[in-house]
Amino acid sequence: FYLPRLRQIGISNVVVFIDAGQYQEAAEEYNRQIASSGIEVGFSPIQQFCSSTGVFHSKVSLFVGPKKCLALIGSGNLTYGGLSYNDEVWNAFCADGPDSLEAPIVNAVWQYLNGLLSHDTPQLIRMQFSWMLEYSDCLTNISKLDSISISDQDSEDFYFIANRKGLPILDQLKAIIQDEEVAKLSIVSPFFDRSGTGLCNIIDKFRPKKIICYTDKTTVVMPIEISPSYLANISF
Repeated sequence: FYLPRLRQIGISNVVVFIDAGQYQEAAEEYNRQIASSGIEVGFSPIQQFCSSTGVFHSKVSLFVGPKKCLALIGSGNLTYGGLSYNDEVWNAFCADGPDSLEAPIVNAVWQYLNGLLSHDTPQLIRMQFSWMLEYSDCLTNISKLDSISISDQDSEDFYFIANRKGLPILDQLKAIIQDEEVAKLSIVSPFFDRSGTGLCNIIDKFRPKKIICYTDKTTVVMPIEISPSYLANISF
């Protein structure tokens, strides 16, 4: 569904990072598509290994052109549903050079993707990454920035954060917010664990006075085993 559309607008250098646990299934589906259509759409897959209990679950895209770069950060998987009929949320950051307001976020996404490469990454993939810099003066200049966050004209701060070894997302958020009082926390999430562990960790970390969780109660597991002491300030 997705790759042929990229081809139609002239995108030829496509690298996809895939969770190792889902890699084989995706490869088999890809081969079936080729067999049925006879068309080789072509992309370079990279398997990402996490801990025994973790999943590579990022949803980040970086489109690199000669004069502009576009970073997309959102909730949709690389599936027909995730890119068409599901209710998904995406943030778009576009920059045409290092002086663009949103360039630091584009830079942060580029640095994150580079950080996913390892000594086991095939040489072809490394070449594909080098081509992005070689053929895009825009990305080359943006990648030299030191800043990875932005403040817009409404005095709102934007950061790109991701799980990194030894740096969980909640710890990174705490470092950003520091000791500021959290009056209200709005959470949009279709998934919870039954014990509410993730939700409780957020509450313990930030002590918000009010919590609103937007979710679909009809299709997902709710945190029905959460301790009653946490429920007083939560609205689902």
